[in-house]
Amino acid sequence: MLQEQVSTIVNNAVRPVDTLPTTPIPTSHDQEPVQQSSLRPALPNDFDGRHESGQAFLNMCKLYIQLVPHQFANEIIQIRWAFTFMKMGRTYSFADWTIQYE
Repeated sequence: MLQEQVSTIVNNAVRPVDTLPTTPIPTSHDQEPVQQSSLRPALPNDFDGRHESGQAFLNMCKLYIQLVPHQFANEIIQIRWAFTFMKMGRTYSFADWTIQYE
């Protein structure tokens, strides 16, 4: 049952995300505006596998990915990144198994 929950969370975390609009920052009158992001969002907490914390973990992953989409070239990288927060118990076993057999 826990493996199904983790799988559901991971599957939901890799849905395509909308990118946030960026506001051009003018640097001077004779230069083009520069796109700049100074956001440094907090990382999600480690996922402990508890059902009660699953939605919060998923929301934090989605929020982080939406705030810094340039750090994630594709969905596979998003999944692998989410696995780095699965460090204990069955969540670790699931992430480890998935990485070994993909």
